Amino acid sequence: MLRRLLIAFFCIMLSSMIVICIFAAKQQNIVVFLEKNSSNLWFLATLLDCYWGLLIFYIWYFYKQPSWMWRITSFICICTLGNIYVATFAIFYIYKLPKDCTIDSILITQKTS
Repeated sequence: MLRRLLIAFFCIMLSSMIVICIFAAKQQNIVVFLEKNSSNLWFLATLLDCYWGLLIFYIWYFYKQPSWMWRITSFICICTLGNIYVATFAIFYIYKLPKDCTIDSILITQKTS
């Protein structure tokens, strides 16, 4: 049950991120947006908040992932794609777990391969 719930959550997260990014890209070019808003303190605070949260995820991923190639690749993907990458990773990671997995097997015990 937990596995299905988490997969559904991350599918909603991924689809909502893709939809909002497509909608935003159609409304305004990101380069133009950054030129206008790069000095806005609330924009910078929100961006910093987001990247600190992504860093927390990456620290967990770094612990779970034994391969340096995947650690570096994932760091680049997290920095460029943000939660789109996090949701995609989570869907594939959780899908590979047994149907009766516990929260411990998701967060702590199993290393990715």
